[in-house]
Amino acid sequence: MALQDGTKLVDRAGAAKFVVNAASASLVGTVPKGQTITVVGEVYNYQGDNYNSTTLGLDGTTVVNDGTIVVEAQGPKTTGGSAVLSDGAIDNNGNIVAEVSHSLWTVNWQIGLTNNKVGKVTVTGGTLNESGGGSDANAGTVTLAPAAVWLLQEGSAFTNQRGGNIVPEIAGPTSIGQFAMAAPCCGGPGVVNAGGSLVPSLVGGYKPPANKEFPVFQLEGGKFAGTFSSVQSLFTADYTHETTTPAFVGIVYRSTKAKLG
Repeated sequence: MALQDGTKLVDRAGAAKFVVNAASASLVGTVPKGQTITVVGEVYNYQGDNYNSTTLGLDGTTVVNDGTIVVEAQGPKTTGGSAVLSDGAIDNNGNIVAEVSHSLWTVNWQIGLTNNKVGKVTVTGGTLNESGGGSDANAGTVTLAPAAVWLLQEGSAFTNQRGGNIVPEIAGPTSIGQFAMAAPCCGGPGVVNAGGSLVPSLVGGYKPPANKEFPVFQLEGGKFAGTFSSVQSLFTADYTHETTTPAFVGIVYRSTKAKLG
C-alpha cells in the first residue's frame, strides 16, 4: 500500500507493507512485528518545479517500532532523491535500515532515536545525515557497513549506552563504516558520547596487517567524549588523535588478541 502526499497512518497492529514515495506522509502509533514501512526518495513536482525528496513525519510524537522501517535514498541524479524522517522520535525495538544507492542523495534524520536492547539500526552505505539537534541513545546494536557514514551535525548527539554495541564493518584499508562529527554552521557541533562496546567486524575476507589503524570516528569540527567500556578483542581503541590534523578516534588492529579496553 502506498502512502501518498498528506496521508496519515495511525498504526496499531497487523502485518502489512507500506511505501511512502510521494512528497510527504505522517506516521503515529506503533509499527507492529511483521510490518514494514519503506520511505523511498523520489522526485515530486510543486508549482512546476521538481524537488528530490520524500518525507515521513512523525507528527511531533514518539513512534514505537517493533517492525521494520526502511529509509531509502535512491536512484540516479534526475529520478532519485533523499529520504527524510522528521518531526518526532522513534523508540526502536525492531529494525531500522538506512539505505543509499547514489552518492548524490542522503538519508536525512531530523528525529530523536532510542534504540533499545533488542533494537537494530543498520546504515548500509552512503551518508545518514542527522541534523537539527536530534538526540540518539543506543542500548542495542548499530551497524555501519563499509563506506557508510553516520554524519552528526547542527547539535545532534549520539550516546552509546551501557550494553550498546557499535559495529563498524571493515572491508579494506579505506572501506570502513564511520561516524563523522561536524560543526558546519549554527546549531553547534555533532557529538559522539562513547560508552558500551565497540565491536569492529572484518567482512569480505579482508584481514588487515598488524597495527593497521582505522579512523572510525572522524572529528570534522565535532566532538568525541568518553571511552568505550570494551573493544572487540582483535582491536584496541586509540584516543590519541583527537587534536591532530586530521582529528579522529581510531581503532588499531592487532595480529593477536589484544587486551580489552
